[in-house]
Amino acid sequence: FSAGAGGFPRGLNCNVNISCWDQETGALKTVFKDASKDPITSLAVTQDGRQLFSAGGRTENAGGNRDFSITQWNVASGVKQIIELEHKDTITALAITPDDKILISASQDKSIITIDITTGRVLSTIEDAHDDSICDLAMNTDNAQLVSASEDGSMSFWETRNNGNQKYWPKGALQHSRTVRTTATPRALLLSSDNSTILTADRRFDITTFDFNSGAPCLDRKYQTNFGTHPLAICVSNDGTRLFSGSSYISVWNAATGEQQAEWECVHDGCIEGQGLGVSPDGTHVYSAARDRKLIRWSVATGKPVIIVNDAHSAPLLALAISPDGTRVLSCDSNGSTKVWTAGLDQQ
Repeated sequence: FSAGAGGFPRGLNCNVNISCWDQETGALKTVFKDASKDPITSLAVTQDGRQLFSAGGRTENAGGNRDFSITQWNVASGVKQIIELEHKDTITALAITPDDKILISASQDKSIITIDITTGRVLSTIEDAHDDSICDLAMNTDNAQLVSASEDGSMSFWETRNNGNQKYWPKGALQHSRTVRTTATPRALLLSSDNSTILTADRRFDITTFDFNSGAPCLDRKYQTNFGTHPLAICVSNDGTRLFSGSSYISVWNAATGEQQAEWECVHDGCIEGQGLGVSPDGTHVYSAARDRKLIRWSVATGKPVIIVNDAHSAPLLALAISPDGTRVLSCDSNGSTKVWTAGLDQQ
């Protein structure tokens, strides 16, 4: 799972828990008790599903102090350890290299840090990776290039491994390759399934596509969202053919042409926010979460809700994520509580 940055409230006094449920029976298996009093803004899980990482606001470390750290969980046992970092502000995004060896964190303090997943040791720190807060991260699973988006209106590309251009490559090193300026602040990043295209949702509530290799905008793909001043959420199907966008309603787009294919009437009592939309790996269902505390499963074929879970959380929902195998859905709320559901949402 991964949940990016954007629009998470700060300064909340709450207890943060992560619940793990059996995907077959819906029985509660483990509750991971987090010492953080702030909302979780970022989640990442290794490809083998054995380790989960959570981050956001301040976390209580071994010495009893509260700093901006990452909590590393053993999914099977629920045992956690704190990875202490030198971020000076909220951690907004997490990413993991395709080989499951390096964890990467980004923060509102403009820095990017790489961590050895096995040892928890900090490998490298880039203090001023951007000129302003970093909003989101995305990892190209083909060549292990990292993309970071910032409030300064730019996307930067980073090499995370030696692609043959260097004689020596220190473990965890990041090498800046290029920066692309955007016309507005990127709020969220998505990569197409073939890693050829970057999709961004920006502060003007527009959706823009960029060619990954050149960084140039794809001028033949224009998404007329007409969302006005409402928040915006986007997700793309695994086969790269469809883009879904949400706010006060959900739109379905041809990802290649930008042509709108359908518009679904939203049954949320409010808008779907930045990380509140996701599509199943097989492309048959879309999930949405909003501040009305509803979690909804939609049929892509009909554009109608299949399952509506009212009061899925005790606080407004801010984000969701779907496991790579499509069997689990993760939801987060403004109190920092995180839940894992079966794909059908009929059991929790």
